[in-house]
Amino acid sequence: MRGWITLLAVILCLGIVGYGGWYYVHQRSSHFCNACQRPVHATSRTVAATSGGSKSTYCCPACALSEHQQTAKPLAVVELTDYLTGASLRPQGAFLVRNSDVNSCRHDEAAPITADKRPLHVHFDRCSPSILSFADRPAAARFAAQHGGQLISYAELAASLER
Repeated sequence: MRGWITLLAVILCLGIVGYGGWYYVHQRSSHFCNACQRPVHATSRTVAATSGGSKSTYCCPACALSEHQQTAKPLAVVELTDYLTGASLRPQGAFLVRNSDVNSCRHDEAAPITADKRPLHVHFDRCSPSILSFADRPAAARFAAQHGGQLISYAELAASLER
């Protein structure tokens, strides 16, 4: 009898540890960008699906589009986030401001140092130029007037990527 109780306790402990590990990995994948591993921002969260149907979370639309361009794998953006409200948006109805002076992913940390003690300057950042999503054109236009950038619809951006 004592052996069965011990076996049951071990199985229960293994189940708890296994669930904890699965939960940690699952939560991490929804809080950190699939491509650059930066934190996912509440105002620029982007979800994209592969041709196989699996979905990945990205820190911003620019990062998801960089992943698509760099890997040449089919990647369809299925959800954007309104920059002003944090609400989910369908990409087909979204308006985007590209290359404004606002970039949630920008790092203001010191440049890494090379072996010869000189600063290493970053020439490429997959999250630049910034792309921010808006639910309606007037809000996007007001934002672009204040922060610069180019106002485009998601359809225009998607068409430019297919060329």
